Amino acid sequence: MGFAAKYRKEFPQKLIDFMTEGGSFEGFGAKVNTSRTALYKWLDKYPKFKEAYDCGVLKAQAYYENLKRAKTSGQVIKNFDSKLCDAGLLGFTLRTRFHKTYGIKDEVDHKSSDGSMKVIFVNPSQAEDEK
Repeated sequence: MGFAAKYRKEFPQKLIDFMTEGGSFEGFGAKVNTSRTALYKWLDKYPKFKEAYDCGVLKAQAYYENLKRAKTSGQVIKNFDSKLCDAGLLGFTLRTRFHKTYGIKDEVDHKSSDGSMKVIFVNPSQAEDEK
């Protein structure tokens, strides 16, 4: 049995709403009963859906940042019990799901070929692979 959902004009707002609560793009596909392939085709075909996706990614990141902040500061957030949540798990979610912002940047090399300084971040696991 395949996924059969057809694109509907309300999907951009539904995607934003879903991701605002921390949902993933692929999770939205499950919610609207469509495939990952269809989701990515919709990004190319429907500019409003692409814009909603871009907005949704930022909203999802903000959602997890707020949870992490609540956990570390004891702040109260509706429907979130910071005592039941692990700060490490929230950090892991941020590092993996939003790796462009929170990826591992452990080692710093300073290189200067023309007098200007360049900073190169190296992931330790990648450094091991290159040896």
